[in-house]
Amino acid sequence: MTEIPAIFAALNRARMRDLLVGGYASVVHGVPRTTLDVDRALDPDERNVERALRSLRGIGLLGEPERVDEILARGGVTARNDRSVDLLTSLPRSRGPERASPSTPTT
Repeated sequence: MTEIPAIFAALNRARMRDLLVGGYASVVHGVPRTTLDVDRALDPDERNVERALRSLRGIGLLGEPERVDEILARGGVTARNDRSVDLLTSLPRSRGPERASPSTPTT
């Protein structure tokens, strides 16, 4: 079984540009949440994605597809064995809070 610390160590050694997102990010920020996968949002630079894939291959996690251009076109890939790691290269845009319209001045 691939242990979670080994996944984080491999990705950190790759020195890629990314953000931790999803369940583990919630836990880091103090919100308890049960999760079985790791979610990382990657800078979509081709070399950056390749570094991430190579680091995960090194610990036995394989992505399908493996070609970087296909991964970028799909917006990410899940690398897996007994664990899964979602490498996201595109994130949905958040609408954010609704903006209040300016009030009309009264005279």
